[in-house]
Parts: sequence; structure tokens; C-alpha cells
Amino acid sequence: MNGRAEPRDAADDGFNDPDIRTAIDAAPKGMPYSDVEAMLIRRFGPDRAWSRDKIMRYWHARHPTGRVSKTDADPEIAAFVNDRLGRMSVQAIAAAAKARFGDRAPSKSAIHRHWQRLRPRLRS
Repeated sequence: MNGRAEPRDAADDGFNDPDIRTAIDAAPKGMPYSDVEAMLIRRFGPDRAWSRDKIMRYWHARHPTGRVSKTDADPEIAAFVNDRLGRMSVQAIAAAAKARFGDRAPSKSAIHRHWQRLRPRLRS
């Protein structure tokens, strides 16, 4: 080996320990991740407990924060935007969406974020 200690969860990128998942889900919502990590170490031991980073990844995967974008929440708006991406500027798409959907229309920033999320799928 290289002389450095391996992270205790290096071989396991999944969240496949149901006992640990249950313990994390049962922890008080405002409990800091470092306290959750300490609780897991006390309860399951240092070899089985997840690292603070893995706890954070699990929590954010299970409990997404923020709002759902208008393009993700409304298939009609998503189809409208997708049909114009690459053929019109973001500003022109936003103006056309505003004319068609009124207050339901996504902002220029929302259209650009949608395009950024969509681009990797378009390349493959």
C-alpha cells in the first residue's frame, strides 16, 4: 500500500447498509453531520460506520433541497424549450415562452440551467 490509511467506506460507494440508513434517517433533522458520524461510530464501530462525506452524500440523495425548476415540473414547458434549444438564443426562447405561457414561463437563467443539465445527454 501507499502508507496512507484507506477511507473506511472506500470499497463501498453505495448506501447498502439498511441499519445505518435507518439510523441516519432517525437522527434529528438539525443534527450536524459530524455528530451523526460520531453517533454511527459509537453505535456500529469505526469499521462499519460511514464517513461524514458519505453521510452527506446519502442525506442529499434522499432529501434533495431547493425547488423543482419550471422546465422539470411542466412537461409542456420542457417540450417547448427543448424544441428551440440550439436553434434560438436563450433570450429568444425566454421571450417566446413568456408570450405563450405568461407567468408560467421559465426565466432566461432557468432555461440556461435546463440546457446545461440536458447537454450531457445530448452528446451521448
